[in-house]
Amino acid sequence: MHKEMLLLNAGSQFIVCLVAISLLMICIQPEAYAESQKWSLNSALNTPEWLSLSGQHRVRYETLDEQFRAGGNGNDQILVFRTNLLAKITWKQWEFAFEVLDSR
Repeated sequence: MHKEMLLLNAGSQFIVCLVAISLLMICIQPEAYAESQKWSLNSALNTPEWLSLSGQHRVRYETLDEQFRAGGNGNDQILVFRTNLLAKITWKQWEFAFEVLDSR
């Protein structure tokens, strides 16, 4: 087996490190934290009962090694962010929702 086959490129090393850290964090999660009351944005901001706020944030890393397109050379890497915020207002039998999405 060649030495080159055993070596990972920088992008692959980064992904392997992220997976290892994620698995480690899941495995060593303290039980006290798991049993504690869940945190919510509405509780932290002390919003009225008729208003509900929520959100999501996602980070994704992509890499492409050895271009498959004609004339392409080198590697491509990108770090993508997506943020989604949602506000719901409930009034009698009506519900109004306002959503903001940001993708970069």
